[in-house]
Amino acid sequence: EVRIDRLPPRVVVRGCRRRTRRRRSAGRMFFAPHLAQQAEEEAAAAAAVEEGGPKKSGEEGGEVTRVVGTVERVQVELSAQAVPGSEEAVRLPDGRVVKFTVPASFAAGEIIEVEVSRRQFKEISRDELKAFFENGIAAMESEAGRREVEKGRSVEVIVEVQQRELDKLGIERQEGCRAAGKPFADDAELRELQQRFMTTAQTEFVRALEAKKPAKPQRREPMSRADVLEFFQACNAKVALAPTRARLAAEAKKLNRVPNELMIKIQREMLETMGFQADFGCDCLNRIQQTFGNDVELASNMRQWMMTASNACKLALQDADPNLQPDSTAMKDMHQLQLQAAAKVDAMSQDMQTALLDRMRQKVNVFQKLSAPDRLRYINKLGPNDKLDFVMAQNLLMRQMQAQMASISL
Repeated sequence: EVRIDRLPPRVVVRGCRRRTRRRRSAGRMFFAPHLAQQAEEEAAAAAAVEEGGPKKSGEEGGEVTRVVGTVERVQVELSAQAVPGSEEAVRLPDGRVVKFTVPASFAAGEIIEVEVSRRQFKEISRDELKAFFENGIAAMESEAGRREVEKGRSVEVIVEVQQRELDKLGIERQEGCRAAGKPFADDAELRELQQRFMTTAQTEFVRALEAKKPAKPQRREPMSRADVLEFFQACNAKVALAPTRARLAAEAKKLNRVPNELMIKIQREMLETMGFQADFGCDCLNRIQQTFGNDVELASNMRQWMMTASNACKLALQDADPNLQPDSTAMKDMHQLQLQAAAKVDAMSQDMQTALLDRMRQKVNVFQKLSAPDRLRYINKLGPNDKLDFVMAQNLLMRQMQAQMASISL
């Protein structure tokens, strides 16, 4: 006689720390547009300044544990008829048969744990990452992939299409997402493939929504929670696409200011793309808290949506300003200054880095709130020494933020 109670898979981890940092989106593949990432990076950099500088090794918030495998177990109750040392087998509800050895000493009714499966995550090679990006792009752009995405919740299906490519390569999904989502600062080819992968996901997501757009918006039922989340994701993807960036930049150049009105128009257009009459959809969005209460995920997505829209408007000013183009004299001078700052940061001790951030904290906090043109003007108003120190502080904060994001546990 046996009784089987399934246990959740037990996670095998390597390393030890005081607190595990988790990120909800990490296991779903990086889908957020670069504008949303920029908003997250700026928030992380500002938070680092507020906390007083970089963490020392071993402090809370430092290196995190890494998931290296899973172990699945079930609980088995032994009856008085069980024979000590004998080999037994039980059949699980999903049809799998698990063998185990009865302990030499046990009491009737005792419950023991029996291992069902063990999986060790393998290290992911560069060639596998390259194949994943290339195959994922091809899958998302294929006719079969596009038809599949159009049939369901577009973003969820796109993520599934992406992650199936990990399955084909024999890579565990969470571990694959972790590897594919890290920055490739020293590998231009993987960095370019990663950007193409993300751009393809954004493009195909928006394309699928537009393919399903009704001839006339008719949806008058309240927006569901899934509708609201999809709207936020769709707006974030839309404003990252090149045609939308060009549209916003042209408006910024014409107005000589951030194109807020056009951004609102783009958001209203997205509501109608999803089938909601724009005014009605806006009313639904204005009632999110009344409708869904204190929903943490909705609130987080709404903040990211607002920050992404704000960053897109700031970027439009940058795109419209000739002084902010990569081949401009101002940008070439800034690049040389950044190289000089990076070299000086490399030579600094931990205490010197902390002292620099303490001294530059107020300036960095002001800088974070400015648009791209205003940031350039702000830096150019600084004296030579302050200018170098400021860029060094920015370099240091960016390194710290990248290290924190790369070490996030799944």
